[in-house]
Amino acid sequence: MPAHVQEMVEHIVAADPRGTTDAFCRLIREGHRLPDLAAAGLGAADPFPSDLEPPDEYRAWAAGLGEREALVALDEAIARLQCGRATALVDSYVERFEERHDLIATLGKGAARFQADPHIQRNAASSVEEWTHNTVGRRDLILQAQARYLAGGKKRTLAPDCFEMFFDYFGRR
Repeated sequence: MPAHVQEMVEHIVAADPRGTTDAFCRLIREGHRLPDLAAAGLGAADPFPSDLEPPDEYRAWAAGLGEREALVALDEAIARLQCGRATALVDSYVERFEERHDLIATLGKGAARFQADPHIQRNAASSVEEWTHNTVGRRDLILQAQARYLAGGKKRTLAPDCFEMFFDYFGRR
């Protein structure tokens, strides 16, 4: 297991003495066995779809799924970077079901798929930690945002020359 993954798992476990995030940690540890979505996109014309895909057309479909079906569909939506579908699924899930452990584990698996960028796993770990310690009534927004982030578009550039990209985009030298 890479050192950054071990460090992140230890941090999550220390922050969650009740064990709410055990499955999340296990999936992060095992993430190196999943296909790397970031690397899989290399060579494609636009390897990452838009993160602005609206969830509205998927809401009725998501509302008709059972708890297990919704989690399986969420895992697939994250793996396929289908932001609108993932957003509708999590929105529907948190409205209809009380359980969060399996939802958090599914989001953990989604984060583990992006092996080439450990910042994604760290962001997921921070989101789960924040959700665990948050006491406000709308804390599920953290999980909803995490799903949208994971299934959304570009999280990092595939170009090796970020400095040049910055200046090309902003038009300054």
